[in-house]
Amino acid sequence: MRVEAISATTGKEREVVTNDRGIYLIPAIPVGRYTFVFSKNAFRTFQYQDVELRVGQTLTLDARLGLASVSSSVEVQARPVLLEQSSAELGAVVDSKDITNLPTHGRNWANLLVLVPGAVDDGGGDQRSIRFGGRGRDDNNYMFDGVDATGIQEQASKSTTRLQVSSDAVEEYRVNSMLYTAEYGAGAGGQVDIVTKSGTNEFHGSAFEYLRNSALDSRSFLDLDFDPAASGPTKIPPFRLNQFGATLGGPIVKEQDFLLRLL
Repeated sequence: MRVEAISATTGKEREVVTNDRGIYLIPAIPVGRYTFVFSKNAFRTFQYQDVELRVGQTLTLDARLGLASVSSSVEVQARPVLLEQSSAELGAVVDSKDITNLPTHGRNWANLLVLVPGAVDDGGGDQRSIRFGGRGRDDNNYMFDGVDATGIQEQASKSTTRLQVSSDAVEEYRVNSMLYTAEYGAGAGGQVDIVTKSGTNEFHGSAFEYLRNSALDSRSFLDLDFDPAASGPTKIPPFRLNQFGATLGGPIVKEQDFLLRLL
């Protein structure tokens, strides 16, 4: 039996053939929405449409093909039952909607790690303070597009990534807190698998402005004896930070980030 995976955004197709027991595997498929088509001569075609594949997910799709009429071709359409059948791992996916719509401090995608089951935040809300399943922060392991990106210092893993990526360039990421399979390594803590955005058949982009200004700030929380503004009229110390950014993408190319910061 032939199995095809067709991307909804690029139209790219992947095709494999099942073995004599009907078992198949399509490895290393990029995240996104797909149509899966099962076909065989003298049998009806079976389809799963608009199937969303998430980062780090092993999706099991079963199909039963009935005999086809000699004079007609019948297409069966079905929706998959998205039940994890290959792993007992505890974790969750933070998708592009979460990254775009939920508030983050300093436009740091790592703030949303706290949404994952098993996450414990020591107070900072970033890579340096979030740990998983009772393990230490330095036990966490980070992957960018399948490449190990965990920070290293003096031959020891650190709780940060080597490469910092803009939130606009992150498509989604999966965090496995515990009970993950042997494919993950280099750390006994949370396994963070990040996928950056890929190209589509259409040009697209986004823009943002990140503004911090003393006109929007309150007085310092420090003791008044240490606050320069306390010695005279109520005055907030001057501070201005204005950051502009844009993300542009085109046909079948990776997202490209452009950033301008004015102090």
